Amino acid sequence: MTRLTAALVLASFVVACGGSEPPPASPGSAPAPAPDAGAAKAIVPGGTAPTAPVKPPAVPAPPPDPMVKAEKALKSSDAEERAAAIEALLEAKDKAAAGRLLVRLLTDEDEEVRALAADAMATMEYKDGVSHLRTLLGNEKSEIVRKTAVQSLAALAGKAAVPDLLRVAEKDPEALLRGTAIALLGDLDARESVDVLIRLLQEDFSQDVRVAAVTTLHRFKAGKASGAFVEALQDRAMGVRKEAAAAVGELKVREAVPGLIGIISDPEEDGQVLVPALKSLKAITGEKIEFSESDPDEQQAAVDAFKTWWEANKDSWN
Repeated sequence: MTRLTAALVLASFVVACGGSEPPPASPGSAPAPAPDAGAAKAIVPGGTAPTAPVKPPAVPAPPPDPMVKAEKALKSSDAEERAAAIEALLEAKDKAAAGRLLVRLLTDEDEEVRALAADAMATMEYKDGVSHLRTLLGNEKSEIVRKTAVQSLAALAGKAAVPDLLRVAEKDPEALLRGTAIALLGDLDARESVDVLIRLLQEDFSQDVRVAAVTTLHRFKAGKASGAFVEALQDRAMGVRKEAAAAVGELKVREAVPGLIGIISDPEEDGQVLVPALKSLKAITGEKIEFSESDPDEQQAAVDAFKTWWEANKDSWN
């Protein structure tokens, strides 16, 4: 068989089988490239694109432990960083451990840090700190630290702090501390302090302390203090006179009427004292003398009416 005949026979066989034969490579040509593996992944009509692998969500780092942060800050030479440690301690879950660190801060060289530590004990309700606050109160030189300590002590110890408060009210050299302790006695309803408060009202040189004392006694509605209230109507401090004028009216102290008449007869008396004095005169005497607390003309008419009443009744009043 000739070569031409063989080629025709082969071509006929390929056509009969439904296939096709690529043309033979010419001598010296490069071999055909291998099929591209990626071609199998090509998007076909109506198909979908392959999806990329999904990365798992990032896990957030756990928040820093407040105790670790605080202990690190406590070693700092910067007072502001040590103060910041207190804020971290307030967030700690282990309150006992945090409280023990606050105790260390009560002896810090910086007074602001000591004050913040004392205040944080009350905020944290760290009752094991009571004895340490008592020690601080006895040794501390800073007024602001002592004030914070006495406030935290009252908050944590309650009525058990009354002896400490009385000691401060009577003996602390700073009027601010004495007045603070007196107000805290009122908050604790420490009526056993009435005798001490009467003495402070009568004797303390600071008007702020006397105002605190008369306010707390008025708050207690202490009948035992009636005589001290009458005396306080002539106190040089307006705040004392104002509170005493209101107190004698609530207690209906008959002996206070001359002093109240004296108050309303003084043309230079402050209006803040005049109004409670008129109200107390009305309460004690039972006179139907009406006036508005916001109308100066009506107040003056009431003053004139009470002065007239007093002239007619002073000899028989007592």
